Amino acid sequence: MQKRRVGLLENLLHELNPQFYMTSCRILMSECAEALTTLRDLNEQKLERATQKKNGETLQDLSKQAK
Repeated sequence: MQKRRVGLLENLLHELNPQFYMTSCRILMSECAEALTTLRDLNEQKLERATQKKNGETLQDLSKQAK
């Protein structure tokens, strides 16, 4: 959803002339940055969960091997 939002905002941004719509362009750039930040945060959370899951599986494997 965030990728789509960024794409739509960027397309709109390219259509506007910054000379006449500077305020609108700045707002759109801010919205784009916010969406990209959210996307980055989601990817970091996804990576963290995958790493924790992998570490949990590794601990289970080690405990099985120790028995």
